[in-house]
Amino acid sequence: MTTNPQHDTSDDLERQVIHYINEFGWHAVNVIEDDTHPPWTYTIGFHDTWNHPELIIIGRSRATAHHILETIANGLDHDRRLDLNATTDTLVAGTPCFLVEVADRYYSDYVGFAKWYYRRRAIPAGPNHLV
Repeated sequence: MTTNPQHDTSDDLERQVIHYINEFGWHAVNVIEDDTHPPWTYTIGFHDTWNHPELIIIGRSRATAHHILETIANGLDHDRRLDLNATTDTLVAGTPCFLVEVADRYYSDYVGFAKWYYRRRAIPAGPNHLV
């Protein structure tokens, strides 16, 4: 899978993001919790690879969030798309989940590295917050 983002970079972290997007179609950014915020994980590459909104999961462990996002990515890879307007119980056993759109005024606070990836483009159609 290759999306070939047009990014020139000398930064190791940026190169790693581009590598993962080229290799797997997406990259997960994990932000650790602090005294005032729970942890969160968000995607970069879902839009460019599958024309799907980027996603963010807030308040779940890194492992759980990555598992959920990987489940979604694997589905997208097999043309199984989430219904962005419906509750689903297929992501976390026994727990209904739904998506809400994140207002763009929160992008800098929560998905800053996605803003780098998309550069001068708006973050396309999202991200959506999985609740």
